[in-house]
Amino acid sequence: MAAASSLLTAVAPYLRQPTSITTVIGGLVFFVILVILFRLLFSSSSSSLSSSWGKNGKKKQPPAIPDTIPCISNTYLYLRDLPRFLRKAAIYLEHNDVVTFRLGHKKVYMVQGPQNIQPMLRVTNEFGSEAFIALILKPLDMSPEDIAKFAGDKTGRLKKRAAWMSEGGGRYWYGLHRVYEDFMTRAHYSARMADRFRDVLAERLTLQPEGQWVEGVGLFGFLKQDMTESALVAMCGPRILELNPGFAELSWEFDEIAFYLLCGPPRWWDARPYQVRDRFNGAIGRYLDEAWEKFDWNGPDAEADWEEHFGSRFSREMVKWFLDSGFTMRSTRGWMSFVIFAYVPLFLLLSLLSTSASLSLLFVVNISDVHSLISNIVPITTWALYEIVRDPNLFAEVRREVMTAFTVDPATGERVLNTQKLLSLPLLQSILVETLRLHLSLNLVREVNKPEGIFVDGYHVPCGSLVQVVTRRAHHDEATWGSEGHPASEFWAHRHIKNTVRGGNVKEKDEKAETIAPEFLVTGKPGSFIPFGEFHPCFNLSISTC
Repeated sequence: MAAASSLLTAVAPYLRQPTSITTVIGGLVFFVILVILFRLLFSSSSSSLSSSWGKNGKKKQPPAIPDTIPCISNTYLYLRDLPRFLRKAAIYLEHNDVVTFRLGHKKVYMVQGPQNIQPMLRVTNEFGSEAFIALILKPLDMSPEDIAKFAGDKTGRLKKRAAWMSEGGGRYWYGLHRVYEDFMTRAHYSARMADRFRDVLAERLTLQPEGQWVEGVGLFGFLKQDMTESALVAMCGPRILELNPGFAELSWEFDEIAFYLLCGPPRWWDARPYQVRDRFNGAIGRYLDEAWEKFDWNGPDAEADWEEHFGSRFSREMVKWFLDSGFTMRSTRGWMSFVIFAYVPLFLLLSLLSTSASLSLLFVVNISDVHSLISNIVPITTWALYEIVRDPNLFAEVRREVMTAFTVDPATGERVLNTQKLLSLPLLQSILVETLRLHLSLNLVREVNKPEGIFVDGYHVPCGSLVQVVTRRAHHDEATWGSEGHPASEFWAHRHIKNTVRGGNVKEKDEKAETIAPEFLVTGKPGSFIPFGEFHPCFNLSISTC
């Protein structure tokens, strides 16, 4: 009876929304199944956990977030209502830079503070995410044989393996990592993708009526549709939309169910998420089948930065690597579903900025610190435009700055946008950084690979544990971001502008001082601004599409 009472107490807060009795009963039954499942997981790993605690029992451990039902309550809340769990965790992070909780049988260390965040942003063998990626391969509908290839590769993603890593293996993680490094990170390829995105979006803007009053124009709806389709064309080429009318809307539908595929009940219980996935994968399959059949690998486009069939070279080389490495087209299609789901919205986000809740981020490849960005990017874009438009003085200032990036093409006489000049505009960059700092909250999660574990803020973190950073606390820290008259909780367009004087002394109002030159400079301490991490493969893409 006490156990039943505890169960009802734990479940009640999650069922206080208007819903049908069928949904309530279904949710309760599913929760009971989760309880049984996690109990089994916990008991099956109890011996290994006990030995770990026995070995590290004398090593300092951080405070734990209370769990009504051990290994169950926090896990359920984390999976079903992550924002609410983060609010709960924030209470305990008020007095400690490191706290811990159980996610199923996994122990998670939630950290804050620049000194603790910095190691999370480095490319190193001490942290990894291969185990996470292996978990999402099945929901992506990759073949069991191909999933086993990734699961069996324990050699890491870096060229140089750590001493504790196994020898041999197919080096699939390393090969996959190289595709991102070679064809997305490099400035040349990212710039070509950015140029294509800009051209497609500019063409769509010309279709909007000019000089006419139009009823019902929604900024959010326009960005949600046209920005997504422009990014799809830039990355995958026009055929993905031509072969699949309504694909942008389908992408948003897939976003709604993506995390559910991983953590929800099986297909026989609720078929809809799987039906959406199958439609999404089917659309990508049609695009890939045609591209693979029609592209001439020995023709003039073999080395092209962008062509009509695959779109960007990144997409083309990704497909080629999968098939050349012995993966099936089914698995290639499944992985490209993840690429499009995660990287197209990431591409949109990085189109706003010159630096680098649900499925994508939790299962990082150290190349995709994305937390359901397909549902974040359009609101972020809307926020940036909203902050500019609602302040007439700021709007006028931004307009004057942007106009300086336009030049006249001497050959055609047309006015064109100088992308490189645009990239150097300090106020525009400051606004975009400030928007991300204030409105975007991601969760960086890394698994500890080092056999002897690591130390975070003096606490021992054993091998196999998860380390998680919640960016919202770092981005809203008053000591880091606050300024006189401009608290960290408020938007301030000039927060990341540094005014310098060329000659003379501005403090003494030296008459010899030249005009103050504004410069863009992120004001936070290292590790304080982490919208999607450093060393990102899209870093140069973002610079090219600011």
